[in-house]
Amino acid sequence: MPSYTLRPVMKKAYNDLTKGEVPIVVAPTGYGKTIASPIIYEMAKQDNIAAGLIHVVPLRSLVKKIHDEIFKKHAGAYQMHDLTPSSDKSPYFLRDLVVTTLDSYLWNLYRIPVFETLKIEAGTSFGHYYPIYTSVLSSINVFDEAHLFSAEVAVDERELEDKHKRMLTAFLASLRSLSEAKVPLIIMTATMPDSYLKMLAEYCFGGCEKYLVEVDPELGQGETREEIVSNLKGICLLYTSDAA
Repeated sequence: MPSYTLRPVMKKAYNDLTKGEVPIVVAPTGYGKTIASPIIYEMAKQDNIAAGLIHVVPLRSLVKKIHDEIFKKHAGAYQMHDLTPSSDKSPYFLRDLVVTTLDSYLWNLYRIPVFETLKIEAGTSFGHYYPIYTSVLSSINVFDEAHLFSAEVAVDERELEDKHKRMLTAFLASLRSLSEAKVPLIIMTATMPDSYLKMLAEYCFGGCEKYLVEVDPELGQGETREEIVSNLKGICLLYTSDAA
């Protein structure tokens, strides 16, 4: 098991995950969200919760950084849509630890395997979808830097704005499908606007009247607080302002 020790909020996130909840972790850069994935995977494997972990990020540069600095040490792999052959790639998400871009993840999830797009376009193959879907269903699916999936992120050009909105729609649809299938999910970000949180909850997770806001006990800033927000079911929002 990795030597890294989970921070309090990440421990709480894992505990909520084991209860079938969808933890949304809001913590600043440097808190230890991303580096927690290998140990969360090991804990989940020991607890028979999941057979793998798929870590989804919005940018190729993040895929490369996370793979090279974290996942590779744990025999992990990566997947993104490029033409560079590599033994470190896992196009069907079959490795225990995989980091991938959101676009590759969505293409794969929606039955168009990125690795086989040319064959699919040429009509020589329908693509091998079921290995991917089996991996997704049997893994913890972590969505990191999730605020960048939101249409609220400013973009300069209309074409990019439209593309961004389509990506958000596909992301929300995937969350709904995965949550209905009871796939373990974690959503992580450095910032989470209230409107985006409500969108996630209302579109994906059904209705309830309360959610929990957790403050890192190391900060001494308070205890668990309940806040009334409409249509938030199965979500535990975990928050800390401590980056140390």
